[in-house]
Amino acid sequence: MKKLIGAIAALALLAGVAIIGVPIAVVLVGAAVLDSDSSGQSDVCAEGGSPSLVVDLAGLPSKVLDLTDEQIENAAIILATAQEMGMDQRAQLIGLMTAMQESTLVNLEDGDRDSIGLFQQRPSMGWGSPEELHDPTYAARAFFQGVPDKGIPGLKDIQGWEKMPFTQAAQAVQQSGYPDAYAQHEAKAMKIMAALAGVDLVGASDYLTDNTIGCDATDLPLSAAPDGLPTQEQLLQPSAGIACPEGTVDLGPGTGGAKGKKIPIRLCSIPGTVCTGTDCGVGTLGGKARGEVVINSLVAPHFIAWLNDVRVAGHNPTFVSSFRSWESQERISRGGTNPNAADPGKSNHQMGAALDIAGLPGSYSRHNCAGNTEDGSCKANSAAWQTYWQAGIAHGALVHDEEFWHLEWVITRAEQRNIPWAQDPAPTAALAPDRSDFGLAA
Repeated sequence: MKKLIGAIAALALLAGVAIIGVPIAVVLVGAAVLDSDSSGQSDVCAEGGSPSLVVDLAGLPSKVLDLTDEQIENAAIILATAQEMGMDQRAQLIGLMTAMQESTLVNLEDGDRDSIGLFQQRPSMGWGSPEELHDPTYAARAFFQGVPDKGIPGLKDIQGWEKMPFTQAAQAVQQSGYPDAYAQHEAKAMKIMAALAGVDLVGASDYLTDNTIGCDATDLPLSAAPDGLPTQEQLLQPSAGIACPEGTVDLGPGTGGAKGKKIPIRLCSIPGTVCTGTDCGVGTLGGKARGEVVINSLVAPHFIAWLNDVRVAGHNPTFVSSFRSWESQERISRGGTNPNAADPGKSNHQMGAALDIAGLPGSYSRHNCAGNTEDGSCKANSAAWQTYWQAGIAHGALVHDEEFWHLEWVITRAEQRNIPWAQDPAPTAALAPDRSDFGLAA
């Protein structure tokens, strides 16, 4: 397993905005430009998959979370069946999430209409006889490989399943009336998998994120030049191999999102900051978040420089959102909990290139600016906001044009914003301030 056991890597709430603009250029040392396919996953990361987790059915743990003995055994059978069939960790997770939704991992006698067993497969639809579908191993095998002689596809028959969101891949097999329901089981399913395989969740979950599958950090660019800012093009490329700056905590690869696509990025936690949002609160992001700002490694040096400036000016901001996972963006958008949120893959938060600042005056809803600056930034009436905005301009960031609390390094609708460096990608001495000291201010 390339990283499963040995590497420490990470999984990768308020406003969401599209990524369009072009900040100042930066030279990546040894950076390779990686083409992305229609899924947003680079060819490098899409290939290879990840070996399945090995589960010993004769030596299962006596306790796994709040599962009963029956649920533990059935979960293990699903994982072991996938392993025996040569399916990878991603398939194992999709199978487990599916059964958790369909049956709560209980081998049901009956269900909706004539549905039976762990996956609620129907004899009348050709999935198998009632006796066969009551066999957890048969049911799991049918989910993964389908029933060929009945023309029923399984997971491995679904074209592109390896790159689909987990819930979409499950739905492609199940054809459920509740296609998004599988997603709610992802985090718990990961924990169950790690426990049954006897591996650390941090290691296991590295390969279970949507598009760090098959990604090895050594395959990607290793470092960024300290001066200048990443261009829009560079921010849209896989950057899981870009090292976090010294003094930050490397949380490893995460799933970024831009233009509706998934892009591997590297996540850095910034010591000395306070972030309370859903994805940066302590214990989130697969248990690795520290209650600090979590930001893309390409952006981290410039955020730190911004933070130093605003602290020197007498302000010490806290934050309610920074990096936001693809799954969180799905939950809060599309009729979810946040009317401001963009669709998945269309928020700068998902690229780890935006953050929401707490404590500014005004209502946290769009189009509630106390006026706009010449560059289009949405104002708030406070000296702190003025400092945040001015420091942002100095370090390549802008306040969103409709949300006064939202600072971003990927510039939304750049062609409509009156900022020279968003229009002209060539850096100048005046617009590329000295970044020789990336140390955190006290």
